Order: sequence, then C-alpha cells, then structure tokens
Amino acid sequence: RGQDKPVVVVTEHTATTMNVRTMSDLSGRCGELRLAVSPQTALAPEVRSALRGYDCQFSDVVTDYPNPTEIREALRSGDVGAGITYSSDPALFHQT
Repeated sequence: RGQDKPVVVVTEHTATTMNVRTMSDLSGRCGELRLAVSPQTALAPEVRSALRGYDCQFSDVVTDYPNPTEIREALRSGDVGAGITYSSDPALFHQT
C-alpha cells in the first residue's frame, strides 16, 4: 500500500544542471530556487518539518498555486525552480 507523502519536485533541466536527484543533494542549495506550493500544503506540519530537516530555505515561497497541475505548469514555464506536491498526485505522472 502506497503512502501519500509530500515531495519536492524539480524539472529534469534543474535536476541535471544542479546535479540533484534527492533532497540530500538539494540540501544547502535550496536558496538558489523559488518554491511553488499550494497554501494548504505550505502550512502542513510534515512539510515544514521536512524542509527544516534538510536545511532547505528557498529564495522565495510562492503560494499562488492552488493545485498540483498549476505547480507543474509553473515549473515548466520556469516561474519557479521547485514545487511541493504529494507523491500520489496524478499531476506528477502526466506528461504533456
């Protein structure tokens, strides 16, 4: 049975240029990126705790994205460098 956990996602381009594959790789470098997150996810205790645990302070946290599809579009457009969604969200797997 899968768990629905918050995940930080980046584009393939960002992953390649920054050489990041895991949160540990991103640790200490979050300040180079703007983060897109829905308002309700931004307040989730598990999200705040995880970011603190990885010493992840993004340059800006943008909460203007109410759903994962809009977060994915903000990533694709380059408006943000990272986004937080949940691991079971279909927007993670939808390729357009």
